[in-house]
Amino acid sequence: MKRLAIAAVVVAATTAFAQEAVRPQACPVCRRPGGDGATTCSRDGSALVDADLVILHVALHHLDLDPSALDDFARCETALPPYRVAAPPPDFAKDRKYCPACLIEARGERCLCGRAPVAGNVLAVQTTFAYMALLESKLGGNPFTELLDEQGGVDPAKVRALADRYAKARKAVEFADAAEAPWPLGHPVIELGCDIFIADRMSLIARAEATYHEKNGRFADLETLEAAGLLRASETSTDWFEVAAHASHSKSRKRWYATAKGKSAFTAGSWYFMNQEGKLYRASRARSVDADDVDVPDGARPVDLERASYPISGLEREACAIGALRHIAAAESVRIARPDGRAGTLEELGADRLVDPATARGVKNGYLLSVAVATSRSWCGAALPAGGPGRRFTVDAAGNVFELDPAGRPAPLVLTPAFARSRKLPDIAAGYLRCGTEHLYQAEWLEGVEPLETALALDGGSVSTWNNIGKAYLEIEGSESTLERGLACFERGIALDRMIPSPSVALCHNNAALVHMKLAERLPDVAKEARMERLASAAAQLENAVRLDPRYVTAWINLGVARLRRAELMAEGPERLKLAGEAIDALDSSGVRRGEPLRAIVMLNRALAARVAGRHAQSFVALSEVTQDGDAEQRNAVIALLGDEAAMVADELAWLPGELPEDAARELASARNAKPVLQDALGLFNEVASAGTPSGRAHLERGAARIELRVLEDPARARHLYEIAIGRLPVGDTFRAQLEKERAALPR
Repeated sequence: MKRLAIAAVVVAATTAFAQEAVRPQACPVCRRPGGDGATTCSRDGSALVDADLVILHVALHHLDLDPSALDDFARCETALPPYRVAAPPPDFAKDRKYCPACLIEARGERCLCGRAPVAGNVLAVQTTFAYMALLESKLGGNPFTELLDEQGGVDPAKVRALADRYAKARKAVEFADAAEAPWPLGHPVIELGCDIFIADRMSLIARAEATYHEKNGRFADLETLEAAGLLRASETSTDWFEVAAHASHSKSRKRWYATAKGKSAFTAGSWYFMNQEGKLYRASRARSVDADDVDVPDGARPVDLERASYPISGLEREACAIGALRHIAAAESVRIARPDGRAGTLEELGADRLVDPATARGVKNGYLLSVAVATSRSWCGAALPAGGPGRRFTVDAAGNVFELDPAGRPAPLVLTPAFARSRKLPDIAAGYLRCGTEHLYQAEWLEGVEPLETALALDGGSVSTWNNIGKAYLEIEGSESTLERGLACFERGIALDRMIPSPSVALCHNNAALVHMKLAERLPDVAKEARMERLASAAAQLENAVRLDPRYVTAWINLGVARLRRAELMAEGPERLKLAGEAIDALDSSGVRRGEPLRAIVMLNRALAARVAGRHAQSFVALSEVTQDGDAEQRNAVIALLGDEAAMVADELAWLPGELPEDAARELASARNAKPVLQDALGLFNEVASAGTPSGRAHLERGAARIELRVLEDPARARHLYEIAIGRLPVGDTFRAQLEKERAALPR
């Protein structure tokens, strides 16, 4: 399901402030827009006022700002730096003082940066008004856009004029209490993000209802689905929406419905509906649902999840340009990584469906995009404003994005994370993040790059954002540059966690390890030391992941695999045996039990690690389980190895001397205990004898022969099995020659 497709729409620049301009009107009571030329509300008869004053009234309430804050800001003599971040600013207490640059509380006369602090309500006006200028209004006109000066700061004189108009209007008419009013400003990408969020929740409910109906012959409410273990409360519980599901009162065997009602300030105007038909609908307020027929209520409209979204402000368009360049770099990486791959022009990338049509045309979101190809693996790209002011950007073949200074020289792109965010305001960056993350849920890795990188450019990213974009690069089948970009993202997330702790950091460590392991796989066999260094780095990252989250099952498994692969590259000796044993310990620490989905992976790698560690009995038992419980592909993959390990354990039983060191005695004791398992293995071998390649079956029969010889002491039967195995292989085969040599050594 396609999600975010950012259309090539250039939004007009902010309207200049004009005191005498004709302004859209709205009702101060019901907050509905007024008709053309109307002076009173058609719904309740109230006198209409300027719509921007209604917006200001509701915004002040949700921001917990008293109108006096406008006067305090207008009187402030301290020069305040512009707030140019497309993320909600932090909340400020009006009775405390904060640094206007660092946005942190200042307890002395000066912040550590040297600036004089200002009152919290003054800084709240400066930052929240600047941020709200990036949004749009459905009532007509955004009052906050008109307050900005040329540098993007909030102009005190314009705030004074707005405050005066607001005070005058409040004396003339009564404004309704805004406690239940939804946010008066929104953004198309935030709305699309909410639609995607609810669509995911509703799809979980639909699957749970289908499963419950299959088992019980009827549908159920949300609480019953949770009690049956078909849904987790965390999957439907949210701070933004109140989600409910019900079976039809009279037709519970055939019908059900679910609703989601917005309960935060900026989702209060959203209501969603889905029934057994599986289609999502939306309305601007809660609707009544017939509890028997559960049909789509009047006023609800289908949700279009494939609609285009678009940037509103210049700041947002710049972030979209950065996201587009990152997407182009990832697309080039995919094209170059193909067997006959080479870098391509935008048109060629579009023809390969690696970029969307707007990017392929080179005009998108008010920016001109271009790519110049030098060689099959060398290229560069640029994003320049199509008209008017705006920052300029370039990207190199390694995927690095730079900002061009006025002289055209590239400078590093600096992203500053938004350390604290107000939950009172809608979050533009979160809208892009949600759209990009949905691509990841659908395994659309390349498509997820642009919205996720746009979110990073808007707000500097959180730990989870850095992890999500790194995950996209990890999964893209691109060149090494894409993997290195993914590793850099995970490392940024890990570094950010030191300042803003997040539970997502364990994911960053795990995924960074996977990048190291992928890069190790791509190194040639002769680069053994480089491969071992990569695997050592992977193991270190995974050790951090399980330290932070000891119940992180996947990280434990990956740690076992990383240690195993490194042990396989080491020379014979104590260090190799020790590392293989540590790999077994990590796999065991995963706690995956027999019958669980990851069990076959755990046991196969445990068998390989035990083999490297010289613990052939343990290896054989693990492989036996894979052979019995695994699917046909897994069974075929381990047949030859199973036969070899059976032969090794059978031979160990005949090699038991009287005196052994403690470690060796413990291992061979497990071999002795494996004797009944080996006897049972003959039946297992018969069951899988028809599977696998001739070579695999020959390995299996060799293992059976060694069991007959060493465990059951039947050399005649062993000779017969050897002859069968030899007959499967062509003359001249190396393994056949080994089998013939072993057959000749059998006792008569």
